[in-house]
Amino acid sequence: ISVGLQGIIEFSPALQMWVDVTYFRLRFETNQMNESFGVPVVSPPSDDFVFLKAEAPQPSLQYSIGVQYLFNSGKRFRPFTGAGYSVVSLLPYEVVYEFQNTALGIDWSFDKSINRREVITDLLLLRAGFEYELFHRWNGQ
Repeated sequence: ISVGLQGIIEFSPALQMWVDVTYFRLRFETNQMNESFGVPVVSPPSDDFVFLKAEAPQPSLQYSIGVQYLFNSGKRFRPFTGAGYSVVSLLPYEVVYEFQNTALGIDWSFDKSINRREVITDLLLLRAGFEYELFHRWNGQ
């Protein structure tokens, strides 16, 4: 899931600055417990249970700023290229662990809240694409 808001300021017909804020929710599933990728090691209720998988929807907010150059300025269809800087704020999430006792045929799930509040800085963004003038002062990219 991804939802965002972007604003663009035009300095000239060929040069623009963009600013955006985007909410991401990345959901992943793994068959390994490892703190380094956000799935801390937890113990099952007894040694008879075997770890099957963990699911973790990891939300984050991304803040970005950059510039882009548009080729063929003055025409309706313009390719562009650009670069920017971004910061990502990782938000708290919940991991769902699934264990199974194969001898008894019992499944056991465990939810663990992860209070992760980290900021990842110094991300370089490179952009390339096309812009098309839909109406006067309204463009699609």
